[in-house]
Amino acid sequence: MLYLQHQIYGKDESKKENLIKSYIEWKEKKTKEKKSPEFLFNVAELCQNDSIKAVVTYNYDEFLSILINSNSIRKAEDVFHFQQQKSVAHDKLLIYHVHGFIPGPQSIIKQNPENIVLAYDEYFQNMLEPFSWQTTTQLHFLMNYTCLFLGTSLNDINMLRILSYAKKYSRASNHYVIFKEENAKNNETISSALNLIHSSVLEEVGIQKIIAGDEYYHIYEMVKKINDIN
Repeated sequence: MLYLQHQIYGKDESKKENLIKSYIEWKEKKTKEKKSPEFLFNVAELCQNDSIKAVVTYNYDEFLSILINSNSIRKAEDVFHFQQQKSVAHDKLLIYHVHGFIPGPQSIIKQNPENIVLAYDEYFQNMLEPFSWQTTTQLHFLMNYTCLFLGTSLNDINMLRILSYAKKYSRASNHYVIFKEENAKNNETISSALNLIHSSVLEEVGIQKIIAGDEYYHIYEMVKKINDIN
């Protein structure tokens, strides 16, 4: 990731900002064409449930809040720093962008590209600040609520450290993550061993795995089933 960061924009923050804006403009086009991933629609539907207290996302776009606000009674608002968090309405579903936030071109919000986390060294620097808004936000929900992780492998060592700390002082029960089943080609023994090791690591930090199937669309189906139950 460090090599990739250097090759794409080096230390030039303007290149980084242009890269992010290009990505968001592309995503906006897909959204208008109704080509957003089905998974995002399922998550937006799940967020209509009153039992969902908040969303913590590592994405820096606003497409989840756009989908939630487009066809629902419950409204969502993106939160990306402490001062802005204090001014939002309490009746909205808050979506916390702990890796930074870049709105679409139509928005008047100005966001410093230095606050966008794209590479490992940026993420590591963020984790070195134990009382930063980003870290305390994650710890707040991990220590006080049951969380469901979607779209993440939970392999990052810094994320595991946060989970480990949260479990030590947590008042919440276990958290959950939905995975697709990993199958090692022609070797079920290796696949089973790797799954067992990964599950053991996650259990140590208070995470229970939910295996949806062996394809990514099975994860989307699992989220849809949760919606149907609710």
